[in-house]
Amino acid sequence: MDKSKKCPTGNPPSISKECNVNDISVVGQRQRLLKYLKQKSINTLEARLLLNVMSPASRIFELRRQGHNIQTFWIKVADSQGHSHRIGKYVLLHRRKEDKL
Repeated sequence: MDKSKKCPTGNPPSISKECNVNDISVVGQRQRLLKYLKQKSINTLEARLLLNVMSPASRIFELRRQGHNIQTFWIKVADSQGHSHRIGKYVLLHRRKEDKL
């Protein structure tokens, strides 16, 4: 199986089997994030934990510059210590025209 082609849609244990999260290049991070967003929304903490994207806001900015229509919704989430944080939840509203063909 080509690990660079598929990205997780669920729990963290599936990551190492389905997605090359060890590719920490900017291009690799953008590809993982975009593939995930084509399936479902993701928030900042999930992007870090599931996809190994440490700066999701930067990757989202770059994807928007490439023409992807990604909306940010602000949500409050508790971290593992119970502290509440305001983080972004990212939703791909529609694909670029070239992707629809």
